Amino acid sequence: MIIDSHVHLFPPKIVAQRKRFFDDSCFAELYQPEKSKMVSRDELLEMMHTEKIDRAVAMAFPFENDEYRMLQNEYLLESSHETRGKIISFLAAPKNIDCLDGWMAEARTSGAAGVGEVAFYSTGFGEKEKQYLDVLLQAAASADLPVCLHVNEPVGHRYPGKYTTSFELLFDAISKNKNTKIILAHWGGGIFFYALMKEVRAAFAHVMYDTAATPFLYDERIYLIAREIVGSEKILFGSDYPLLSPSRYFAAIRASFNSDAQAAVLSENALALFHRR
Repeated sequence: MIIDSHVHLFPPKIVAQRKRFFDDSCFAELYQPEKSKMVSRDELLEMMHTEKIDRAVAMAFPFENDEYRMLQNEYLLESSHETRGKIISFLAAPKNIDCLDGWMAEARTSGAAGVGEVAFYSTGFGEKEKQYLDVLLQAAASADLPVCLHVNEPVGHRYPGKYTTSFELLFDAISKNKNTKIILAHWGGGIFFYALMKEVRAAFAHVMYDTAATPFLYDERIYLIAREIVGSEKILFGSDYPLLSPSRYFAAIRASFNSDAQAAVLSENALALFHRR
């Protein structure tokens, strides 16, 4: 079995008429470039069939506009229902900090498997964003929903969606919310390296890392290095489709892990995290 733990899809209306949604600054930041590919459910399912992906976790886009956010969330939940769980849906949380507790309980009841991909494309991640994240993580713990956080590497080339993240603030938020299951996307921007420090390793016991966008960002040795530092039980295969196809990852994963560890990275870790069997 193979589970792609990080893909993206949008309602057909948004895919076909993306320019109508550019008044949302976060969406415009990532999808105004014409080369930024968008897909809806049918295209995702076609890819899954072609590449033999058994299930895919659809990450919601963090729209600032509530109307767009709710349109997307409804489509993601519909996709899970229509495919009988072949598509596993994460939802985008509201920006209003006062309604997160109630919203999180509703998300759980609706069938959401988690929250995210939480990102701060228009502002970066600073003190204000950390305060919001603290409340969101606490609410997610109460609802027993994992949270996926978009984290960029702090150095290197710029690209749409790359923003500055304070590792100090991120560490503080994670270490204070130990009852929340957290996925740090894109290898956590490399923050997993600090798990070589005993206090960080202990503070990040509830954290997992996905592989999304690896071929665009890192040398293939990152799989071996991450295996040594955090262990294969902490790694989730995610392609970031349609940015990249899953097939771009498999050779490196199979070269870096033995058969048991491959099974963990490609499916078993996700099955346990998302309570799917």
